[in-house]
Amino acid sequence: MSLRAPQPGHLCRQQPTAGSLQAGTVEPLLPTDQFLNLKAGTSLCTFTVAPRLRVDTELCTVSTRVHTGTIVNGALDVQSTLTGGSAELSTELRILRARPADDYLTITGGAQGTYLNSVLWTASAIRADNGIVSAPAYLQLIGGSTGVQAQGDLARGQRAAARGLRLREGLLTASSAGGVELFAPNQAIFLRTSSANDGEVIVNFGFQNLSDPKLKKDVEPAGLEELQEVFDAVTRQWYRRTEGNQKRTLGFIVQDAGLRALGRVQKAAGAEDGAIALFRDLADRFNVRDPRKLHQIARRDHPERRDLTAARARVALQGDVARQALAPKPRSLGKSAAEGPNDRLQADLVDFSQNTRGRNKYGLVVTDVFTREVATKALPDKRAETVTQAAAEIIPDLVQQEGNYVVTTDQGNETRAIAMRRQSSTGPIQTLKKDLAGKVARDGGGWGEHVENVTQAYNARPHETVHAAPEDVEQQPATQFRVLQDNATKFQHNKKLTTNRQRRQEAAGAFRAPTNAARSFQPQYGPARDLASYDSMTVRATDGSESLLKHALPVFRGSAEPKARLTRPPVPLAVRQLRDFNPGPAVMHSPSEDNVVRMLDLWSPEWKHRGRQRAIGSGSYEQYCTLGLFAFGGNEPGLSKASVNKEACVALNHFLRTRFPSATWTSIAVVLNPHIGLHRDILNMIGTPNHAIALGCFTGGRIWVEDDEGTSPEVRVMKHKTHQLWGSWIDMHDKPVSFNARRFHKVEPHEGRMWALAAYTPRAFKRCSQETIDAAVSLGFPIDDA
Repeated sequence: MSLRAPQPGHLCRQQPTAGSLQAGTVEPLLPTDQFLNLKAGTSLCTFTVAPRLRVDTELCTVSTRVHTGTIVNGALDVQSTLTGGSAELSTELRILRARPADDYLTITGGAQGTYLNSVLWTASAIRADNGIVSAPAYLQLIGGSTGVQAQGDLARGQRAAARGLRLREGLLTASSAGGVELFAPNQAIFLRTSSANDGEVIVNFGFQNLSDPKLKKDVEPAGLEELQEVFDAVTRQWYRRTEGNQKRTLGFIVQDAGLRALGRVQKAAGAEDGAIALFRDLADRFNVRDPRKLHQIARRDHPERRDLTAARARVALQGDVARQALAPKPRSLGKSAAEGPNDRLQADLVDFSQNTRGRNKYGLVVTDVFTREVATKALPDKRAETVTQAAAEIIPDLVQQEGNYVVTTDQGNETRAIAMRRQSSTGPIQTLKKDLAGKVARDGGGWGEHVENVTQAYNARPHETVHAAPEDVEQQPATQFRVLQDNATKFQHNKKLTTNRQRRQEAAGAFRAPTNAARSFQPQYGPARDLASYDSMTVRATDGSESLLKHALPVFRGSAEPKARLTRPPVPLAVRQLRDFNPGPAVMHSPSEDNVVRMLDLWSPEWKHRGRQRAIGSGSYEQYCTLGLFAFGGNEPGLSKASVNKEACVALNHFLRTRFPSATWTSIAVVLNPHIGLHRDILNMIGTPNHAIALGCFTGGRIWVEDDEGTSPEVRVMKHKTHQLWGSWIDMHDKPVSFNARRFHKVEPHEGRMWALAAYTPRAFKRCSQETIDAAVSLGFPIDDA
């Protein structure tokens, strides 16, 4: 069946039922017609056979009143375009679906998108099209006046864990290890409840007894009176926690304090501020560093002030720079303890060099910490090899051939080879020295003649600490059990002591390391350093420096530094001569070889360093000096002692930088008349060459450097064989030379007076602190370009 329009714009209805259109075909009557115009009052048509209206080209509405009626109440299948002109297209569609052969049902919105006036239900997912959305390809959810609400679970899919829900200023992701991560860089995160009442945020599951000090400022310890006021204000309660420990606990809930307690605490805080201000004024007026004396002065001058407590006097002096820098050295509060016999030994040297005329001037004392049994050995000197050999002789007898033990020392250079831990014990040594003094007083002679007998007597007589004679502890099980109990108590004491030190250090946030000053009026502690980390032995600063935990002085972050010192170190003779000669400006303005030689001739008599005699042999030079960074073994690098002459270091660095303008180095080796054989510097940093030059009036003195393409042979003599090397001779007399010092090289014999300068960078530079680097840069070393 078909409907044809007899003239454009009119509908020819051939159905007997008004308002009803049977299934069939409706097409324009004339070929020139562009549209089939359908007009009706209330309902255009009703389908009775097939509930479907199919339009093969375009269904266009132009009436301004179309939106008041119903266009379609069923299924609408449009093959091309459904267009609404100036009017809205009002539909009552039960289903709007794509044809089975099509991949998508595409709805393209207007300039501001697609408008839905009700709830959008979906049985699958809402996903952004990566091919249409430009980067960054986010699916954006923009809420209404009150935001976006999710009534169900917002879950992550099973794809990559890094993908998540991106917020406007952050990212909420599901972690692959479980949980949810909220990442909001440079944004404040607020967690609020839906009601006006106070809510609760559980930050971590379990017990938390630490807080982040970075979120606080002006942190000061509270006095006992303030703490008592807090306890008086809260309600004591019995309760059980909902997580972790389920035991019945006595405590209080902070919110129970209420506004009344808050007002009391604020009032107490105001009174405390006034008391601390008064204490600080008194400390400045009477020049007091001791809080006990400060409290006495306050009670004397202001007897009516009951808020001037001893606790507030301590708080007032905590930030005093004089109290910090001149604080006395901490007492040794730890106790020597061991797990059992032959497990832990202590080694130290007794120095008799100033009051003996015999051959032996030192005594090595090794003590078994558990039994207090000692072994001794008289020594002619305290060189490391002498001490190591003596320890190897007496320790096996002391530990009864036990191979698993730990040796603790005071970390002196002479005991560095046998040291495993840093500790010292003066008890047995003082007793032995008194016993030796008594033996010499009674029998005469030198201490070396009686040391063996005195040691045997010490081990054979009862010792109060071990409840018996030291040599009998291992043979008496009951005594050994009592000593084990005593050592367990000592271990607990040491653990508590270490924990308290760590707690005070963490609360302060910074520390001062000891300076080892000889006089009490000199600063006993150095500059304040911010705390980076700590363990049971050491505290480390953010600049890389470290100190022993028991020696570090906890101070608050931002503590002031001393403005001046009472005394200054004396100026060495060489520095005074250099100032009189004034070589610095001469070298700075005219960096000639002659000026540098004159400066070194004046400076070198004050050098005390023996140089690298162990590495390149004694007699290899007349004078040796290292400037800049210097490290011994695995220790942290520091500035050498000779670097104290800043004027000379700056002048020498300026001279070398004019000869090696693009090079970098951290240290300079200055050698007078070198006679150095074949060797290599394996402690130099890989990839950094040596920069050398020779100055003075001499002949010879060339340097031979190993080179695979060289034509000059050299023989390397090893323990059981020899090896031939090839290299080249290079003249460095007033000529700058750069070479790889990690390969073999040697200096040619010379005649005359020769100064050799070698600038280099050691491997230890990697362990150098920023503070030491800044000090070296101030001396002219080109580290900032490295």
